[in-house]
Amino acid sequence: MNKELLQCSLNLGCASYRPISLLNNDVKILSKILARRMEKVLPSVISQDQTGFIKGRHLSSNLRRLFNVIYSPAKSNTPEILLSLDAEKAFDMIEWNYLFTALEKFGFGPNICAWIKLLYTSPEASVCINKICSDYFKLERGTRQGCPLSPLLFAIAIEPLAVHCRNSYQIKGIVREGLEQKISLYADDMVLYISDPENTVPAVLTALTEFQKISGLRINLNKSILFPVNSQAYNIKLDTLPFTIADQFKYLGVNITSKHKALYQQNFGVCMEKIKQDLHRWSTLHLTLAGRINIVKMNILPKLLFLFQNISIYINKSFFKQLDSIITSFIWNSKHPRIRRATLQRPQAEGGMVLPNFQFYYWAANIQAIKTWTQINEHTQAWSAIEVKSCSTSLYSRLCSPINESYRKYTNDPIVLYSLRIWNQIRKHFKMENLLSVAPLQGNHLFQPSQVYPVFNTWKSFGIKMLRDLYIDNIFTSFEQLRSKFNLPATHFFYYLQIRNFVKQKLPDFPHLAPSTMLEKILLNSEETNTISAIYKILLESLPFKDPRGHWEEDLLINISEKEWKVAKQRIHSSSICAKHRIIQLKIIYRAHLSRLKLSKMFPGQDPTCERCNQAPASLGHMFWACTKLTSFWTKIFKCLSDSLSITIPPNPLTAVFGVLPDGLELEKDKQTVIAFTTLLARRLILLNWKNPNSPLISQPYELYVYIYIYIYIYIYIYINIYIYKYIYIYIYTVEPLDTSLIRSSTELV
Repeated sequence: MNKELLQCSLNLGCASYRPISLLNNDVKILSKILARRMEKVLPSVISQDQTGFIKGRHLSSNLRRLFNVIYSPAKSNTPEILLSLDAEKAFDMIEWNYLFTALEKFGFGPNICAWIKLLYTSPEASVCINKICSDYFKLERGTRQGCPLSPLLFAIAIEPLAVHCRNSYQIKGIVREGLEQKISLYADDMVLYISDPENTVPAVLTALTEFQKISGLRINLNKSILFPVNSQAYNIKLDTLPFTIADQFKYLGVNITSKHKALYQQNFGVCMEKIKQDLHRWSTLHLTLAGRINIVKMNILPKLLFLFQNISIYINKSFFKQLDSIITSFIWNSKHPRIRRATLQRPQAEGGMVLPNFQFYYWAANIQAIKTWTQINEHTQAWSAIEVKSCSTSLYSRLCSPINESYRKYTNDPIVLYSLRIWNQIRKHFKMENLLSVAPLQGNHLFQPSQVYPVFNTWKSFGIKMLRDLYIDNIFTSFEQLRSKFNLPATHFFYYLQIRNFVKQKLPDFPHLAPSTMLEKILLNSEETNTISAIYKILLESLPFKDPRGHWEEDLLINISEKEWKVAKQRIHSSSICAKHRIIQLKIIYRAHLSRLKLSKMFPGQDPTCERCNQAPASLGHMFWACTKLTSFWTKIFKCLSDSLSITIPPNPLTAVFGVLPDGLELEKDKQTVIAFTTLLARRLILLNWKNPNSPLISQPYELYVYIYIYIYIYIYIYINIYIYKYIYIYIYTVEPLDTSLIRSSTELV
């Protein structure tokens, strides 16, 4: 059945509806099985010009390649243009006979072709609009929207057109750094790179017409964009061509401009304004701190991360300071922040809330692209090959050079220049400004002999690729050790002396090897740090972090071991499934609450004495544990836990404040969760009575147990955790009986 989705509320014509197929489960399962098999071989069948839905390929490759073509200086006076082609209802127009023929021509065997034909043999569909369904009718072409197999089949169907464009001598592409670029595809989004358009465009139109005849795919020329690349393109009669001429267009979600500097305002500037509007609108909602952070992660981060990945442009730190200011104001509801932003940005396992660090995401996205310069091989993307060839020396060696060295004399590619500028921005921030020990030996512009003598190419083949390889056990090796390890001939002793002298001058710790820096680890571990998330994690670990453990030890007069503190931070997110409870524990751990002692330091003259006992200074440790008015309260809590779990748990501040058992007291995981959950609710009662001179249990004798009972139900339904229910249930009804009508009325809320 096809559900029709209206694309435009102002147009009620048939063309305004797009069919989305609702497939049977057996069809979906079979399609997914075939898709999982096909996706393994498609990278070797479909050329790298196609990045849509091909495993291991990314949309960013298309855009980076486009930017290199548009903004890199041309070495000829030939007119150059781009054609952004609009395929009309691309997935719905493919003829099945053509599709099956294409599958066979690309080498797919009879078995998988038979399975695919089974899915496309005499299918029927019914159109459903406003709950009114038409009669069933036969389908004769197109790939189903929503089918897992459809994107892969479409990539196969359109590949012959890409092959023809690449191989046709009549279609002349744009040459950058000796590499000709002709076509770039992301599924049905096609861009043609064309030089000499007066002769090439007619050949392109002929190819599109012929392809339409055999495949059914039709290009909407009126909606296709012609984008002049150089000034020579304006000297020809572009208005005679059947395309819409524009000096700015949108491609794969990015606004493409004729000037590289305009990319910032047309993309990041527009995005920033949209973020401000969204946050202003959402700020009126009654949301918790956790809810506001989740909004940032789900709505703000994806928009910016998309731009970070796809647009290589230098962004000043002022942009991120402004962004952080807006985000901070939103998540704290325009109030003074109680917890440092760096703390909120830490992973959940370390007691944070995973608030995005946008500056680090920007750097991680650019490092991911920069790393491709160090991995040049036969599978290198076209954009990376252009950038590497644009530099007169090794780009890898340029990455490892001291940052005070000028790089404009080595390349005039603006994309490379901006990438190097971003790389230096990162190195300055982390104070890694000297020569990196992962610098290559071969082709290193700082080490002139490597550019003159081919012997260093031989060393590279032996395994001596970078300066670090000259060290054994972190000590610069002797020539005899080097010969023994890499089987070097004795005649290479002179070259050894040259490289030793170079290393001695450039690395200040010579002959010792300094520990690997963060960026050196990223460049070395190519497989483990190929993703943005992995790079971001490494960058985030470098953030200075003010750990409050020492303050708690001073307040509670105890020593908290590393293991206990680690569990305490993990308990922020594992004690309860309730987001509000997690925020309560987060604020407790990071001392966000204002005690009278802290207020007295902020405002001279303020009385620091506890309002409950009127004796000791009211530090946080005193307010949560040491106050004499809390003794009976915590005694009952620990008695409840001990009796329910059939184990003696002596009252102690570590369990009371953090929900963590002291070292030496081992319990099953479920029982530990009971303890963490119960003490968390006890701390909540203390906070509800923060300024009350009476003990929490005296003023609210049943609230703790009622809350426990309510959240028992939630745990049962979500986690099927019967142990929590059993242990606390026993205590409620045997140790501390209470009004069951109160419990019944409370459970109605669940």
